[in-house]
Amino acid sequence: MIDPEKLTKILEEPGMAYQERNKLGLVNHPPIKYQVIISHLAELIDSRGYFPSTIATLSGEGSVVEKRGPSEYVFFSQRAYANRPVIAEQDETVFQTAMDAARHYAKWELGLPDQRICGIRVEE
Repeated sequence: MIDPEKLTKILEEPGMAYQERNKLGLVNHPPIKYQVIISHLAELIDSRGYFPSTIATLSGEGSVVEKRGPSEYVFFSQRAYANRPVIAEQDETVFQTAMDAARHYAKWELGLPDQRICGIRVEE
């Protein structure tokens, strides 16, 4: 099992440098269960009201999830043109639960469960 603080850190920084992962004891870490990641991500979205930041603070490319009501979670993503600081595309998808929004974020922003996160294998 992974420490919740460490899991939060790797979700916030999925491309974390090797040196930082090593300091946190995440190098050669055993696989993490996909459902553990999704449950933790949903808890973060519910408790903070967003993950990893708010839509208002998103600049350039990226995706965020915001909680707008008791059963309204918005996945917002935007992409920029290559080599130009201009937004090319924006999209919003609304979900009724934090778990559904977390699954969508994990798939489209983190590539889970098919990809590793911070070098750690994810198991279904």
